[in-house]
Amino acid sequence: MNMNAVCIIITISILVIGCTPGTGTIGKPVNDNVITVSVDEEPHNPHNLKRIKIASIEVSPTGELKLTVLNENPALDRLRTALVEIPAKGDLQLTAENMEGGNLVMYAFNVSPTNELYPNAVRDALVYYGFSAELR
Repeated sequence: MNMNAVCIIITISILVIGCTPGTGTIGKPVNDNVITVSVDEEPHNPHNLKRIKIASIEVSPTGELKLTVLNENPALDRLRTALVEIPAKGDLQLTAENMEGGNLVMYAFNVSPTNELYPNAVRDALVYYGFSAELR
């Protein structure tokens, strides 16, 4: 395989993997309003680091949270409680950090339920409640 063919393959791979159609930005997922929630398979066993996906939560543009159960688990009761308490708070605090001039600077700001960053704030709140949560 010649060098031109390798460059073309790499370029095509970057375009296919790095750009998501319909978003207008590079690398931003299409459904970044869905949060996957996981728990430790054996929470009291430090040697078992496996996680079980128990639910997904869709965050609507108005901030409503829709729960879909993926696996039955005792932690679902705690999750349901969190999903009542989180929206009741109204605005949620979102934190971010950035390196500026060799210093780590942390920012905290309030995010309303209609803000496009609200799913990120809900994810952070779920982590506060003891869940593993990630946007997809």
